[in-house]
Amino acid sequence: MAALRGASSDPQHLRLALEPKLSELPGPAVELNLVALETGPAAGDQASLEELAESERRKRLAEAVRQARAVAGKDAVLRVLDVDVDSRVPERRSLLTPFQEAE
Repeated sequence: MAALRGASSDPQHLRLALEPKLSELPGPAVELNLVALETGPAAGDQASLEELAESERRKRLAEAVRQARAVAGKDAVLRVLDVDVDSRVPERRSLLTPFQEAE
């Protein structure tokens, strides 16, 4: 059993606490169990999409699109547009178009 002084989700802290115990094992571990006795404060912005206002979601999406295009070019973010869903030819059913941010 290994215990931390305080709640942490930092991989380095967890590794420092667990490595000495793992090195004491006589062979490869078949099963490991982790028990969290308490949790720490939330790290970063962890709000779900349902909790965010519509305008905030649109602003985040626009920023994500801007960053992706800055790194990978204007065709980095595309969307699927259904044009002829009844077509027998799969290539005619949908096409990729540039993603347009909603104003």
